[in-house]
Amino acid sequence: MISGIIFDLDGVIIDTKAIMVEAFTKSYVSITGKNNPPVEKFLSMNGHCLKGILNELGLPEEMYGLFRKISIEKSQEVTLLPGIKMLLEKMKNLKSRMYILTGKEFDRTDQILTHLKINDYFDFVIGGDMLSKSKPDPEGILRIATQFNHRPHQLISVGDAPFDILASKNANVRCIAAIWADPCSEDQLREYKPDFIATKPIQVLEIIDKINSRSA
Repeated sequence: MISGIIFDLDGVIIDTKAIMVEAFTKSYVSITGKNNPPVEKFLSMNGHCLKGILNELGLPEEMYGLFRKISIEKSQEVTLLPGIKMLLEKMKNLKSRMYILTGKEFDRTDQILTHLKINDYFDFVIGGDMLSKSKPDPEGILRIATQFNHRPHQLISVGDAPFDILASKNANVRCIAAIWADPCSEDQLREYKPDFIATKPIQVLEIIDKINSRSA
């Protein structure tokens, strides 16, 4: 039986792609003085913490503060992805805990969840600044498993990026690749062999129901 569901945030629960691209582009141009930000590489590392992404891309740390400033200013523009509110409502009927594990800092995450009035759906939230290692390291998943007494086979994660899938595999936890925000990502995510692929949010509940029915 699935006793815990771990959701990534951006691209799974909320639509922040345009804001992220704007914040990254403006901070890149302002700090580096160049006009060719590696946007696609940046987006491909979704799930990793921002400081880790900047380090991996060899970009200046000074971009971090400006990126955060722009993102916070735009936080009221963040919206739920279609179908998410219905999924969360239906999942309240499951005897399972729900968690958020994101590379986004906790304060920004909490601000967004509060703005969207969905923080009460989740039992625990882990931001990237609460961990010593971010995805694809399994630290966040293992922390949830330990703190809330889940065994790996009782957990399932929902993510939209390779790092989400890799973190799940590193924790021996099943993963649902969420492609409802970006259907074009399916081929890329299939390369990382997720356990399931969901093209719309409600399929997460359907997948969990099937797993639970086999376990009954």
